Amino acid sequence: MPKDKKNSYLGNGIGLIAVIVVFTSGIIAFAENASGSGQVTLLFYDRNGKELSFDDVKNVSNNQYDKRSKSNDGEGYDNDALVDPTNLRALKNSPVLFAAGKNPAFKLTDKPIALALDWPTEPLGFSMIILDNNGGGFTQSATINFTYQAAVDAKRRLDKGLAERPNYQRSDEFKKAYDAMESHLKNGADSSDQAIIGKEGQLALDYLAVADGLMLREYGMQMAVANKGKITPWLGLTIDIPKNYKENIDMAAKVTTPYGWIRVVFDPGPPSVYTDLIAYAKSKGLKILGQPVDSSYDKKYTKKQYIQRFKDYMTAFPDIDAWEVGNEINGNWLTPEIPQKVAEVAAYCKSMHKTTVLTFFYQINTGGPEKWSMFTWINEHLPQSTRDNIDVVLISLYEEQAPLGIAFDQVMAQLRAEFPKQKIGIGELGYWIKGQRAWWELSKESAMFDGLVATASKYYPASFGYEGSVGGCFWWNFVREFKTEPRLQKVVSDFRDKIKDSE
Repeated sequence: MPKDKKNSYLGNGIGLIAVIVVFTSGIIAFAENASGSGQVTLLFYDRNGKELSFDDVKNVSNNQYDKRSKSNDGEGYDNDALVDPTNLRALKNSPVLFAAGKNPAFKLTDKPIALALDWPTEPLGFSMIILDNNGGGFTQSATINFTYQAAVDAKRRLDKGLAERPNYQRSDEFKKAYDAMESHLKNGADSSDQAIIGKEGQLALDYLAVADGLMLREYGMQMAVANKGKITPWLGLTIDIPKNYKENIDMAAKVTTPYGWIRVVFDPGPPSVYTDLIAYAKSKGLKILGQPVDSSYDKKYTKKQYIQRFKDYMTAFPDIDAWEVGNEINGNWLTPEIPQKVAEVAAYCKSMHKTTVLTFFYQINTGGPEKWSMFTWINEHLPQSTRDNIDVVLISLYEEQAPLGIAFDQVMAQLRAEFPKQKIGIGELGYWIKGQRAWWELSKESAMFDGLVATASKYYPASFGYEGSVGGCFWWNFVREFKTEPRLQKVVSDFRDKIKDSE
């Protein structure tokens, strides 16, 4: 990944009662209409109960970016898109919202639709919100109180996640956030004032984001321990610079052994540049994920050259443990040939009895959703014949470019559904990378290091919270950031120690 490649992407009884009432409070009215006609109008209120206009909503959701005036200080972009509520495939490019008087609205289509929209919570920043009308999508004209219905929809998904995790040991911190969320939903359900309903919905979203993040982190840790007998954990770090390789490999081994993996990004050039690095990493007991072609270099190679490069590197390094046959392959900066490149390389690797890894760039509602949205692209460009040659499927995750937040569980569950036979995880992780710094989440006041540490603290364990997950993460800026930020070292080593000490 180059430093600027993504710039183009700029339960209890009370709770159950509340949800029943919510559906009449959050939705003012449904109107019968012919399939595919009509619109959904949205009411927005902030956490003080102030009503937000269309321009206010766009300004908040787009993170201060105004497309009409082309005013963008590196902070945001349009991100409202229509998606299929069952599989998260993007159906229509952003922006889809338009002004219906003073309120935002979107048009219905001939199939059930959900709205994907980035929206802030406190203190955790933006999440991708999936407004899906209690899971069924929108098929009739309606007026919706956005933040309240968003909280109802998100709570439904959180409760589903909890039901699917019966062994999850909930912390007191989680219980406190969950109870606060339920309390705000009940306050909204008890009111007929849309301003109060919207205010309580926003506050519920705030606490829901906290509870969701705690569940992901805590349960992921529990799963990493419980499943290590079936799947050896991958604690991954990326090395993209061969210079000073001993120092970097020593650091990687120190914080990850005995579960350590390094992902070696091979820059253009011959394999001989990396001979000593690979040998030294193996001597330290690290497993290696080889990446002959980073997504930033895809345009340098024809299909024939792409395939030959893999053959050359696999011949030079027969003891590399796994091969990344495609990196961030749904990115809009790659060549149209990438599906064919991946198909042929994956087939070749399997013929050589090698473990194959495929990485997608996470984004659902940004960067041309109809073409490059992750699940849309997978459906259109990855036939079963290619999938059959893939062993591990990972996502590349940079939330300062494409916010995820409370949608993480939904996205990973859909990834699991798309690839039921493969192992899954996170293949590339980072935050606040030079050249693509746009604040969307975590600590705005200390985005650099507090943001890095918060990202690692959440996603290293969260990546393990799914059946068949290897974890991974493969911190992108490991070489540049771990030496200067001991807290990053501690996040990974402490996680390693908790898994190891359970033996």
